Amino acid sequence: MQIKALNPFCGGAGQEKGIRSGTENVFGALAFAKCLTKYFISEENEKAFALYQAQKKITEDFVKRLSELAGATIIPPSRLQKPELFSPYVVQAAFKNIPGNVMLRALDSKGYYISTGSACSSRKNNRPVLEAMHVDGPLRETAVRFSFGPLTSPSAIEDLFKAVSEVNGTFN
Repeated sequence: MQIKALNPFCGGAGQEKGIRSGTENVFGALAFAKCLTKYFISEENEKAFALYQAQKKITEDFVKRLSELAGATIIPPSRLQKPELFSPYVVQAAFKNIPGNVMLRALDSKGYYISTGSACSSRKNNRPVLEAMHVDGPLRETAVRFSFGPLTSPSAIEDLFKAVSEVNGTFN
């Protein structure tokens, strides 16, 4: 049953297709809870937890090795000191003398698909996430994102690192 707001000043009458704000999708919440129980990364879900722990180690190694490349900057730099605060599935880095789009195309030609920003910012010319992080303009222009998924193998990440090293070596 949908409850429509009678008073347009009750705050939110125009939201969610005219449904009064505060109306909850109870069945959606229950379905989401079931999915979380089945797939959520926790110690109770041993398989998902083991994959997550392995990905953390692989990504930490990738980040550390990237940071050792000439002209490379990990964004934010605090990721190197506190890797546990960051997702092991997304890494942001910048490479001196290599505009993000150049790195993107160079890796694309080698069969690797990275991005210069988040999907939600794909139609924007600026880099709102990096701006919100107070990353300066020149560094934003050389930044790229590496995304990993549950099917990304350690050998694929190693091959990606080698490709990034080659491209970086060409410019630095």
